[in-house]
Amino acid sequence: MRKLFVILVVISAAFASPNENKKLTLKRTANPVKVDGIVDPYWSTADSAVDFFQTQPYYGKEPSRMTIAKVLTTEESLYGLIICYDERSNIQQNTGKLDDYGGDVVSLMIDTFGDKRTAYKFAVTASGVRADCRLLDDARNRDYSWDGVWFSAA
Repeated sequence: MRKLFVILVVISAAFASPNENKKLTLKRTANPVKVDGIVDPYWSTADSAVDFFQTQPYYGKEPSRMTIAKVLTTEESLYGLIICYDERSNIQQNTGKLDDYGGDVVSLMIDTFGDKRTAYKFAVTASGVRADCRLLDDARNRDYSWDGVWFSAA
């Protein structure tokens, strides 16, 4: 039986520029979005991205498990939902602390300036450990001293 873990991330007052290769249509919701790790029915109205690739252990290869990413917005916030499918016994739920983690992780990177050189990264592990940073110089440099105001649930 397949199990899944869900990462729900809310980023206050952030707006993303569309990526040339993958585009999600950002839809507005009037529903109050609850950050609790549960996929509520209003997420069915959100656009989805599913055609991801591995970064480890085989960069660029098709993933062995399905992942679905969705985004919604309200007047003041951007919400991201990432659903990762796997067998429960394969999910690595390591403990950690802010910006220092291990195990299975998903991340959302937002190029707020649309310059394709800088971005903000928000990451959450399967156990709920959060990390965030500014990506600089085409992500060659990362500033982990930057701490955004955001919430998540896994």
